[in-house]
Amino acid sequence: MKTRMLVTVAMITALTALNAKADEEQKLKRSEVPAAVIKAVSAKYPKAKMTGFSRETEDGVTKYEVQLQLDGANADVDVSPQGKILEEERTIPFDSLPPAVKKGFASSHYAKGKVEKVEKSTKFGNTVEISYELLVRLGDKTHELLFSPAGKRIQGEDEK
Repeated sequence: MKTRMLVTVAMITALTALNAKADEEQKLKRSEVPAAVIKAVSAKYPKAKMTGFSRETEDGVTKYEVQLQLDGANADVDVSPQGKILEEERTIPFDSLPPAVKKGFASSHYAKGKVEKVEKSTKFGNTVEISYELLVRLGDKTHELLFSPAGKRIQGEDEK
């Protein structure tokens, strides 16, 4: 009975590790990325330089991420294997945030911290959803804050 229990525990541990590995991001060479992905990114961002590629499978759904240099800033674009652009995350300066987002951030206790990075996220689906992500260092912790364009906090803290 003990042996059977140990074998069962070992199998569960191995399957959990395999599943976690399947959800990890895999770095790729450009030649390993589907042509539809490269074509879609080239068409939408003709002046961008593609600087990196990865593939991620999460909950059985595969997507490709293309890292870009775009107008002097970094951007990450998530694309389906068929070439549909799903999301764009672009690094932006704090000063270019909408006034409502600046106000929402300023009224939070995180305003005492140091803003390390600001990204504008655009999700493309039936509707276009825009949000702003701020990475803020407060003390010895980094917090990820997500705001709507209206300045409303739409996600709690997520320590990094």
